[in-house]
Amino acid sequence: MIKMEHVIILTHTQIEYDSRIRRQLRTLSKKYNIILCCKKGNGENLNYLPRNIQYFFYDEIVCQLGKRFLEVFIDRDPVKMNYLTGLNGCLKINLNVFTAYEAYRVDLTTVYKQMYDYIQKDKIKVHCIIANDVFVLPMAIRIKNFLLPTNPNVKLIGDMHEIHFDYIGKETDLNQKVRTWLCDTFLPKCDLITSVSEWGVKLYATRYPKNPIACIRNVAEYSDINPKKNGEYIRLVHVGNAQKARRIEEMIKLMELLDKRFVLDMYLVSSNTAADLYINDLSTLIQQKGLQNRIRILSPVVSEHLIQTVNDYDIGIFYIEPIIGNHKYILPNKLFEFIQGRVAVVTTPVFSMKEIIETYEVGKVSQDYSLDSFANAIMQVEENLSFYKDKSHQAAKILNTEKEWNGIMNYLEN
Repeated sequence: MIKMEHVIILTHTQIEYDSRIRRQLRTLSKKYNIILCCKKGNGENLNYLPRNIQYFFYDEIVCQLGKRFLEVFIDRDPVKMNYLTGLNGCLKINLNVFTAYEAYRVDLTTVYKQMYDYIQKDKIKVHCIIANDVFVLPMAIRIKNFLLPTNPNVKLIGDMHEIHFDYIGKETDLNQKVRTWLCDTFLPKCDLITSVSEWGVKLYATRYPKNPIACIRNVAEYSDINPKKNGEYIRLVHVGNAQKARRIEEMIKLMELLDKRFVLDMYLVSSNTAADLYINDLSTLIQQKGLQNRIRILSPVVSEHLIQTVNDYDIGIFYIEPIIGNHKYILPNKLFEFIQGRVAVVTTPVFSMKEIIETYEVGKVSQDYSLDSFANAIMQVEENLSFYKDKSHQAAKILNTEKEWNGIMNYLEN
């Protein structure tokens, strides 16, 4: 029996409902054993994942500096929490925080030490490290340096889910500088940078011209299903994170512009208290507008079951206005989940989504970001619904994980 090599996957998220990470795990586990380091969640839905995954969980630290900031800058060792005092001082000096971080990051967290011990004990051969997003890049580079003496060919892939150096929005000026600094300091040390869209690839290639850069879109695994027949009602569906920046309330207001044949189900993921409060606000808004018979907020569905769930609907909708730079290039999971679920698609005219929808003719893009325009696009799709569902059925055979990952799997093998 040939002993499989290992791939280390690092992420700052909980993986219970992180579709991109779960697809990454399912795809890579077919050829490699996986060592996964991620934020500790509630443990739900792990039984759907492959069995050849070794988990290393870390606890989230919550304080006024912001959870993601601390995930990068603060060791979880309680003995060293007095470093917070010094860090608070550095924050007031702004960019000097980076000098403090560079000096402090040499301290490994307990979870990484456990992972090192696991690798050393079993003399594990690591083929590749995948750092999901910029926040885990510093530790990924330390792990690579640790492994090089025994794994001289180990590669590091920086899988960037966002355009971090163009993330300016409601975040503080310091957080934007942290993202940019992390990119500029650590991405050039990666053997390969990947982004979720061709627009993202162009932006990263412009900023880091010496690095190989590839596109891995958020496509879903291929599902051998057919479009459902149209019914009496036009069933709209939206899936995604409950984030205020996404302005989900606009899709609630949208329903006032559509006749009573249109109903909407929203499967919203909550991973923190702010998201829970936002979902409560959305529920209140639905009640205030008297739309409780036409709009439902439902619990999220694990990615392994999501395509079958989406298949019961007619049109997948995603209203987003690019109020922050990163949103201009968004190419989300849900777009490909709608296509794989064999439903028509309607979105706002964001560059990357518009390109996919118009190339494969799977739906319509609104003329602008007004709700009137968005409602008009939905009504146009409804007039020829079977055509667009059939186009999604055709596109699903092309836009799927099996085809999308061919290039990266060849890169890893060669």
